[in-house]
Amino acid sequence: MSTHRSALPVEHFIFLVAKSPYPIWSRIGPKELQDWYAVLVEGVRHLVTLKAAGVNARILIVTGFHLRGFEPEWLIMSKEIEFLGVSDALVIQDGYDTGEQVEIAEKVALEHGAKLTAVATDFHTGHVQTHAGPKTEHRTAQGLPCFWEMFKDPAMPFVVSMLKFFGGYAWFRGWTRRRRLARRL
Repeated sequence: MSTHRSALPVEHFIFLVAKSPYPIWSRIGPKELQDWYAVLVEGVRHLVTLKAAGVNARILIVTGFHLRGFEPEWLIMSKEIEFLGVSDALVIQDGYDTGEQVEIAEKVALEHGAKLTAVATDFHTGHVQTHAGPKTEHRTAQGLPCFWEMFKDPAMPFVVSMLKFFGGYAWFRGWTRRRRLARRL
């Protein structure tokens, strides 16, 4: 990734919500048809539109996950958007679950006084919205999902709400973080 940055302040971040770009057992078809790749394409498309309108926009990648035996998620995403023509993304190698990633992205936007658009897969958007504040805009990208995520992701807003209601969300987040730090999905 390039370290070149515009001298102008960033007015709008396009947050590409990470979604397992790994060639795991339930991924089928070429990457160009998969949902995680569609998020990158939609994010770059939105970036181009904003820049054409004179907005100083920048891609934001927030993920600390690194599946055992593969490159880190942020690196895979960075390489792919560079192939799509974006070489100056802001990459934050932290955030091990959707909620934590959204919190970090919103904090970055707030620190820069910038707008934030989260781009997520169609099945993941509800989960992202569960964690996002009212100022975050949302865009949805469609592609072939991991089979198990077609069921897990739509259920997550309900699961997170119940965990928060019953006081188990901190435990769940810690459990997820431990799994991800151990490089397991």
